[in-house]
Amino acid sequence: MFVFILSVTIGVFSAIQDSDFVRMIISDDYVNMTMENIDKGDPMAVYKKSKEMDMFMGISLNNIKVDFITFASGLFLGIGSIVIMFYNGIMVGVFQYFFIQKGLFAESALTIWLHGTLEMAGMVLAGAAGIRLGTGLIFPGTYSRMQSFQRSAMNAFKLLMGTLPVTLFAAIIESFLTRYTETPDVIRFVLILLSLVFIIGYFIIYPIIKKRQGFSTAIKDVRISTQTYQSPEKHSILNDTELIRASFSMFHHFFFSFGWLRTCMLTIACLTIIITLHSYLPEYVNYKEWIFFNHFFDVNMPWYIHIFHVLNLAVILTIVLWNINHSVHLKTNSIIQFWIRHFYKSVLISLLLYSIVLIPVTILMFIVLSGSIESFSVSVC
Repeated sequence: MFVFILSVTIGVFSAIQDSDFVRMIISDDYVNMTMENIDKGDPMAVYKKSKEMDMFMGISLNNIKVDFITFASGLFLGIGSIVIMFYNGIMVGVFQYFFIQKGLFAESALTIWLHGTLEMAGMVLAGAAGIRLGTGLIFPGTYSRMQSFQRSAMNAFKLLMGTLPVTLFAAIIESFLTRYTETPDVIRFVLILLSLVFIIGYFIIYPIIKKRQGFSTAIKDVRISTQTYQSPEKHSILNDTELIRASFSMFHHFFFSFGWLRTCMLTIACLTIIITLHSYLPEYVNYKEWIFFNHFFDVNMPWYIHIFHVLNLAVILTIVLWNINHSVHLKTNSIIQFWIRHFYKSVLISLLLYSIVLIPVTILMFIVLSGSIESFSVSVC
């Protein structure tokens, strides 16, 4: 939170010192569009352009993506998460001061922070999870560096999962409520205050109370290693924490058993993706888009590139299956017979996984939300 507040302050200070700094951070197109809206007497018209559901789908996917990137950037010793929070904080500070310059502080604050309170809190919590992820590598304490990283990764991942509902609820507010700028200021201020009270109460005060009261059961100090890995019972029902622990344990066991082979296969797979994308986009120079493979599932790509990517994924899955069978000493045939018997299964799974991302976003979000509501209903029952 200190990093975010500091960056917001720097953004405001920089905008005061240099009037062109706003355009450099926000972009000329957005500034010009906002200026036109101000001249028309509706400075917050940007929140009214899209339909509610379309806006919700787009904002949800974007904010969740930002949260995950902020979290994953913590692998770079926590510095990556700090840099992303710092950049977003500067952008927020510049954006807010832009409206202050135009004499629209109250209107902009009541509109922006109606959803921004939860949205920025979600980003800060995702950044905190990323920093927690990185501290396991920097400060191992009495554990080995790998054991320390495993412990911090489990704790950080649980914190990240706790931020996703906050991010989704912020998207709901931005899509369905923020657009009604004619709502009385008192009501909007109360909603902002309630959001702030929730964040402070649930993520700061409530944990302090829980710590003082003590926990009903002792927190298990689990050490994950390849020697202690045991497959979960097929007929047992695990809670969320046990599932996360078992997943990290299984990953650690099967990855580090053949670390050199995994590294080679991962390198080959990434090179294959980059080469095929480069052949399709030879003049594409936006390296940020390259890093996150934004065009990996572009439906406009030639059909043979899609087939190549599916086969590439199928080969990786088959090799993983073979290694798992070999690691747990299951009775298997020769490697050639294994591939003949199981490769087509990997192709079918790859086709399923690949086709999921080609489904329109609105339909995919509807499926995900329906599954979440059903799971919640089952858990309540």
